Amino acid sequence: MKKGTIFITPLDHRNRRNALFREIISICPEGDYSRLMYITPTVSALEEGRKQFFKFQQARSKNSYIPFRTMTIQHLCHSLEELYGGKETISNALKPIILSEILDDRDLGYSRLLSELMGNIRHYLPGTGLHRIKQIVGELIFEEKTLLRAVRAIEDLETYEQELVKRSLLDEDGLLLTCIPIAKEHLELEILVLDGFFDPTPLEKEILSCLMDKAEEVYAIALEKSEFAEFLIDGNPKTSSPNLSRGHGRPFTIQRLARNTEH
Repeated sequence: MKKGTIFITPLDHRNRRNALFREIISICPEGDYSRLMYITPTVSALEEGRKQFFKFQQARSKNSYIPFRTMTIQHLCHSLEELYGGKETISNALKPIILSEILDDRDLGYSRLLSELMGNIRHYLPGTGLHRIKQIVGELIFEEKTLLRAVRAIEDLETYEQELVKRSLLDEDGLLLTCIPIAKEHLELEILVLDGFFDPTPLEKEILSCLMDKAEEVYAIALEKSEFAEFLIDGNPKTSSPNLSRGHGRPFTIQRLARNTEH
């Protein structure tokens, strides 16, 4: 990225997206927002941002405009996989059923626990293979029965991973992992807007970092003291100005919005 702005806002800030919307309109004065991609973590945050921008835009001009592209991280990864990957994605709801089928185990309760475990491993230990996790578990657990149960669970997940590869399938968490190299190779972004994130997982942070590196300009809104704000600022040192500073690592301008204002 070449430049960007982070809007840090208090939780109780009224109309907290307005500063972001003004920035969007200023960089696209002709009303063509098609070169902008608006990314949120959830569909509800996406719909909320889209509706609020429409009201904000219409209050300033009744002219028609070309809307920006809106996607959640999951939608973006699905789109990239369809275009460049070619594997079919299974939903999280189907994961326990497929696990139960693969393991020939009718106990869906165990399969649900394995599904949650796999999701947590991928989100919080991205890039760490199950073989390495099994080694770590062996180093940390000393009680024999507990160790055997833990190792069995990881070996069952290894069987699940191998079966997905055989069937050319991805689950939703695996999709997030595989989309990173695809995005690095194929994705082109001119203007990226990030909104609605609060506590992204390490895997989500890797995806967001990839998107920011690919974009020419990045604009983001984050609640103060949130994990997302810390991630964006990345240890930015305090400056003499309480409202403007330079982001560490990336060329961000940081704007700290005042509490309970109409900005």
